[in-house]
Amino acid sequence: MAEPAGPDIRPLSPATRRRAKALIRRVFTDEEPLDLLNIALLGTPFQIVSRLYGVSDQRVWTALSPGGEVLGVTGLYAVAGDREALWLGWFCVAPEARGQGIGGALLDFSIAEARRSGRRLLRLHTSTDAGERAAQALYDSRGLRIVARDQPLTWIGSGIEELTRELALR
Repeated sequence: MAEPAGPDIRPLSPATRRRAKALIRRVFTDEEPLDLLNIALLGTPFQIVSRLYGVSDQRVWTALSPGGEVLGVTGLYAVAGDREALWLGWFCVAPEARGQGIGGALLDFSIAEARRSGRRLLRLHTSTDAGERAAQALYDSRGLRIVARDQPLTWIGSGIEELTRELALR
């Protein structure tokens, strides 16, 4: 028996932009002001504003259901001063669509895109928040190892740490 087809992964478009941004805001509920501005500007000509805080070459994709529903989002971007890596960003799956392989398909897609870039590493920031437990297992399964732990000032007392993970692309 053939395996079911994975989600249709497409570049962010004017048709999916509003729904993708709504999903990002729904999943990432504690973003800082610059991140919120970046979300608001995703997929618009004003996305270039993100260069003011060192982000460039930002690309975003959506995972779509057969009916065109946005089930997940992933993105890659470069950070000023980090010539060896691309960074994974806005990686999320709609809560009601989790457990269906969408996250794995999006992460595999992102890794393949990062490899095509010629960069040496793929990096991402994540956290030890209990809500990210499944994501941590997914990152582990794809070989993204923890290379740094930090306790941001705004998280002190929460018991949650920020993790930096990376994967060698070549």
